Amino acid sequence: MGIDRGEVETFLKDWANTKSKPHFAVLIEGRWGCGKTHFVTKLLDDESFTDRKPIYLSVFGIADIQSLETSLFYASASTATKTLHKGMGLAGSVFSGALTLGTGGILGGTANLNKVVDAATSQLEQSAKNMDGALLVLDDLERCQIPMPVLLGVVNRFVEHGDTRVILCANTDNLEDKDFQAFKEKVVGHSFLLESDPDSALASFITEIGQPEPRERLLKYHDDILDLYGRSGFHNLRALR
Repeated sequence: MGIDRGEVETFLKDWANTKSKPHFAVLIEGRWGCGKTHFVTKLLDDESFTDRKPIYLSVFGIADIQSLETSLFYASASTATKTLHKGMGLAGSVFSGALTLGTGGILGGTANLNKVVDAATSQLEQSAKNMDGALLVLDDLERCQIPMPVLLGVVNRFVEHGDTRVILCANTDNLEDKDFQAFKEKVVGHSFLLESDPDSALASFITEIGQPEPRERLLKYHDDILDLYGRSGFHNLRALR
C-alpha cells in the first residue's frame, strides 16, 4: 500500500539532515510513470530541503563501474565528485585490472559481494569520504546493467564509510533478482512505495508553465483533464504533461 508523500518528504528531510550517520540508503519504489523522479527532483530543487550537495543520476543503461564514475562526475561539478577523478580514481584503481566484470572474471556465475568489495576496500572507503556531504539520488535502478551486487556494494561503501546520503529509485516489479533482494536487506534501511498521484502531478505541471494564459486555461479545465486521464486507463503521469 502506498504512503502519503508528505510523510515520505518529512522522513527524507530528517534523514538527510540528521547529524548522526544513518548508515543506510533509502529506497523509493513505484511503477513506471507514478512520479518517482518528479518527486525526488522536486525535493532536490528545494533549497530549504537540505544543505547537502544534490547529485541526481539516472543509471539507465550504465553497464560498468567506470561508466558510473564518469556519469557521477558529469552529474555534478562539485569538488567532491571531481576528487573521484584524481589519481587513479574509483574505476581505475579499484576495478580496472583488479576485477573483471565479464563472464570469466570474479563475477562469473554467482557474484560474491564480499570478494568484490573487500578486494577494493581502501579505495572505496576513500571515494566514499570524497563524496561526504552529498545527497545522491540513483534513479532507474532496475534499468542499470551493472551487476546488482556490485552496484549495491558501492552504495554500501558510500553510506557505511562516508557520510553520503543515498536515495535509490526503482520499479521493483522489474527487480525480482534474488541478488537484489539479498543485498537490499544489507544496504536499504527504509523503503517507501509511491502510488500514482495525478491530482498533485497535474497541479505541479500546470504551475511550471511560464505563460499566464495557457496556465489559467489549464487550471480552468483541471477537473476535466483528471476525469479524462482516469477514464483513459493509462496510469502514467507523463501522459498528463
